[in-house]
Amino acid sequence: AILKGIADAKKNMMKVSLADGSIPHEAIGIFGAGKVLMKPAPEGTGVIAGGACRAVMEAVGIRNITARCLRSNNPQNVVKATMEGLKSLRSPEQVAAIRGKSVEEIRERRAINMANLKIELVKSLNGRLEKHIATAHSLGLRKIGQVTIQPDNTQTRGKIALIGYLLRVTEVE
Repeated sequence: AILKGIADAKKNMMKVSLADGSIPHEAIGIFGAGKVLMKPAPEGTGVIAGGACRAVMEAVGIRNITARCLRSNNPQNVVKATMEGLKSLRSPEQVAAIRGKSVEEIRERRAINMANLKIELVKSLNGRLEKHIATAHSLGLRKIGQVTIQPDNTQTRGKIALIGYLLRVTEVE
């Protein structure tokens, strides 16, 4: 039985694209009722994932990732959904080959899309909900007229959506 298991494991080996101990981009894996959302994380974050998903991430060698089981929490479906998500990952080299471009063009295009937002606090935080105050502080805003430059990404956009009535936002290059 052990030899059969080893032979089966060798037969089903696959390559996973990694980038600095994390994954190169967001991925969603779906298998049956299981759905797993995986997001790359900066160095030092660690593996933030549930039991079955965490085991797969550690076995693959991913050191920094945030993962979330969205539908079923059945361990078998979660493991298979995680594997499907990892199979769907592509490195910049693979994307360049598919598009018929060089890796530099792909990375340059990604850098162009990474715009910044200039965020100014235009209304007082006094008397506001505690979570709105905390969101403003997480953007680095504490006083009226204070300005901060933040990357234009989903996290920043989510914060702006929550407290947009307190802010003036402009895009900068």
